[in-house]
Amino acid sequence: FVTNWILSTNHRRIALMYFIFTFITGFTGLVLATIIRIELAYTGQVVLLGNAEKYLTIISLHGIIMVFFMIIPILFGAFGNFLLPTQLGIRDVAFPRLNSFMFWITPAGFVMLLHILLFDKSYNLTYWLNYSE
Repeated sequence: FVTNWILSTNHRRIALMYFIFTFITGFTGLVLATIIRIELAYTGQVVLLGNAEKYLTIISLHGIIMVFFMIIPILFGAFGNFLLPTQLGIRDVAFPRLNSFMFWITPAGFVMLLHILLFDKSYNLTYWLNYSE
């Protein structure tokens, strides 16, 4: 399993891992969007209990996750690894180990980003929103 999937340099397996990863991140973005909608419907009562900084953090995380961990990886990672070599008629991508390494960097960044929401109590992600003060 380790050599076939985790250390794989096969572009089709890497594309399949990108598809699975974008499905997971898309579901995470869906959960965050649901939390945003619930908070808008029942302000300060159900989920966030009136914590405005956590609300802004969830909005920022939702946008970052949907753009940088769902749209970009599915376009360039999944479709790029699956369709491009097939359409060009080549057997593999130019740097297969670098391609595999860059896939594993993407979920690591996703886990570090979720760390802000789950464990960081200072909500540093939303400080850029307060630039007018």
